[in-house]
Amino acid sequence: MSPNVVVERNALVEESVIFDDVIIEPHSRIRRAIIDKNAVIRSGASIGHDSAADIKRGCTISETGIVIVPKGANIEP
Repeated sequence: MSPNVVVERNALVEESVIFDDVIIEPHSRIRRAIIDKNAVIRSGASIGHDSAADIKRGCTISETGIVIVPKGANIEP
């Protein structure tokens, strides 16, 4: 995790890289993701658990299944 990252209570982050100034709100679940700068993962959102939903939210999936969340993204549940 990079500087100024906020992971709020009851959020779960597994096998992920989180860049600067990211906010991960309560009850979010993140697995095998790279989250670029200034992103906000809203309360109850899930990343890395449903590829179709991740793509619909504007994320990219690598060939190895890593979810890439773009800079400044606002990920809703």
